[in-house]
Amino acid sequence: MKADDAQQFAQQFAQQFIDGKLPLDDFVNRMAKMATADVGEAQVDLDRARRCGFPEVVYGEGKSVEVIAKIFRVQVEHGYASLATRISAEQASELSADFPQGHYNPLARTFRISAKTTSDSQDAGRVVIVSAGTTDLNVAEEARETAVWMGLDVTLLQDIGVAGPQRLLAQVPRMQDADAIVVVAGMEGALPSVVGGHVSCPVVAVPTSVGYGANFGGLSALLGMLNSCASNVTVVNIDAGFKGAYVAGIIAQRAADARRSSPIEVDTLPLLAPRGDESHKGDFGRAVLIGGSTGMSGAISLSGMSALRSGAGLVRLAVPRDCQATVSAFEPSYMTLGLTCDSAGRIALTARDELKSQVESASALACGPGLGRSEDLNELVAWLYSEVGTPFVFDADALNALAEQPELLRRPGGPRVLTPHPGEFARLTGEEYDDDPQARRKNCFEFARSTGATIVLKGHQTCISDGQQIAVNTTGNPGMATGGTGDVLTGVIAALLCQGLEPFDAAHLGVHVHGLAGDYAAQELGQVSLIASDLVRHLPAAFKSLQLPGSTIGFNPA
Repeated sequence: MKADDAQQFAQQFAQQFIDGKLPLDDFVNRMAKMATADVGEAQVDLDRARRCGFPEVVYGEGKSVEVIAKIFRVQVEHGYASLATRISAEQASELSADFPQGHYNPLARTFRISAKTTSDSQDAGRVVIVSAGTTDLNVAEEARETAVWMGLDVTLLQDIGVAGPQRLLAQVPRMQDADAIVVVAGMEGALPSVVGGHVSCPVVAVPTSVGYGANFGGLSALLGMLNSCASNVTVVNIDAGFKGAYVAGIIAQRAADARRSSPIEVDTLPLLAPRGDESHKGDFGRAVLIGGSTGMSGAISLSGMSALRSGAGLVRLAVPRDCQATVSAFEPSYMTLGLTCDSAGRIALTARDELKSQVESASALACGPGLGRSEDLNELVAWLYSEVGTPFVFDADALNALAEQPELLRRPGGPRVLTPHPGEFARLTGEEYDDDPQARRKNCFEFARSTGATIVLKGHQTCISDGQQIAVNTTGNPGMATGGTGDVLTGVIAALLCQGLEPFDAAHLGVHVHGLAGDYAAQELGQVSLIASDLVRHLPAAFKSLQLPGSTIGFNPA
């Protein structure tokens, strides 16, 4: 189990105990099992990632392959990447037989499993590892493997010791964007001080045992580094490449977290690519929209109509069989699929099998408009959210189903766009809604960041964020404060996902066009008489205006 999952389960167990549903002995046993796994010769710390940010690492020297393998199995079963240091070639050969997905680095003497890949994105901390000479490379490689296992963006600069100053100076530009630098050097240990004098980030010095007699097995390098005159240099033990990289990695990840806490302000509107002369409907995606129930067939119909008007190549509405005829009568251009329903005319859980083929062939999906509420629907929404890999918009009662199962929000099966109004947002977050504009922006961004979803927090100046970027919409008017306009937005965003836009871009453009259609409708009809279907009718003008020279964000003719 991953750290976030462990914390959620712990909270659930604690609440069950508080509510009297879980006896004290069972509560204690469950918490103990979550924190530690007894494999006989070792007690595996499964809570390390939650407390310290990264899982427990195995020191392989002196341990049998059997013990190391037992530890690895427990970690892999719980979703953790595994790392063992000081692994011999013989140990690695046996481990590779049990864990073919593992990677052995003979120079570093490390064995890692399911390590996160490196990334140059804002998500990853940036670490530069500097090796003074080629003889120091075994320690530098141990540091590099550790940083890779930590999921960091890693750069290795080798053979740039102080004896060749021109080589070092040529590499300084590659160090200056680092969040932390690990410098590995033997001999007199001068390199970390020189590097520290050229950069503004922490420098973690790793002395090595490389050198002649008076090197004293790395002691001379250690003492030289401890006496560094560069204020940003700190030191770890001799030949401790793992320790140096681990410390640097924690620093770098904290820096990356700080970057993510400051969203990128986006004010440039994404646009759809022009349609080629040879295009056909298959080029513009297949949208499947799931929802509707007896008495609420109009909601899903509005979503289907807006998806068509927003350019999806094919649109199919998956609705309860009891209201299929009503939904079909709204618009002949979309297709419908009648699903098994319960006695109240809502989609039944048994409809999941009927949906599978539609879900698998869709380019994008949406769920929620007119869906209704039931335990069956909670389970259906849980399956759609956590197991379907296709881009997916969740709105209305699908959001209410997620609010009752908040643990799902951190386990999306694929790209997700959530479109809550203020009440739904409060239920999703479990916190009182704050309508202050700055609080809206902050809360939208932080919720997107914590869930990994793109959040569309609807209302005056709708906020859109994916946890890295944020945009604030300036189109729309009070006439849109009427039932069904949110269902129209769901269809618009689903159609834009169908046509290949990334979730944030689809949501950003969708919200803008949706508001613009409302502005055109208000210009023609006035705000008082505006209804949701008027937005569908004015979507063509809204999209067309984006293709005109000089069209701008923020048009509001009302």
